[in-house]
Amino acid sequence: MIMKNNISIVQEIIPFKKKLKAGDVFYYKTTEDIYFYGMVALEKIDVGPFKNCILIYLYNQCTSILDKNVSLKKEELLLPPIITDNSCWKNGYFQTFKLLNAVEDVFCDHFFKNPLNNKIYNSKGIVTKEASNTCPIGEWALNFDRNVIRLIGETINSLKV
Repeated sequence: MIMKNNISIVQEIIPFKKKLKAGDVFYYKTTEDIYFYGMVALEKIDVGPFKNCILIYLYNQCTSILDKNVSLKKEELLLPPIITDNSCWKNGYFQTFKLLNAVEDVFCDHFFKNPLNNKIYNSKGIVTKEASNTCPIGEWALNFDRNVIRLIGETINSLKV
């Protein structure tokens, strides 16, 4: 089945105001009443002048009913890891619904390409010549809620489900 175009992410009424932690599992809902899952992989990553950003995984796993026992695997990402802030939660797009006590299924390191200078950085902000071929390369930039939601929408609308 091919998903219809123009699927978007629904903004929920209840914003999340707690401090996000590595292992927080969250969901977001589409206009087609489909739930997708995500997880906070790192709770502190710095990008240039932006301190204490978070790194999230968005999984290519969807369902019509939320499952607290969902099994999330780093090899099944919808997008490369994304550096963001809490704006997706604050503005009601993401809803955290459980915390994993042990965050084991994360990449050993993360790599990001700077779109301005084409250099590759690791999660500590150090330029590296080689990135792991097991971890998808994200963008070395802070993505606020509108850009994260746009990226998700574009990707979901290009999928066949």
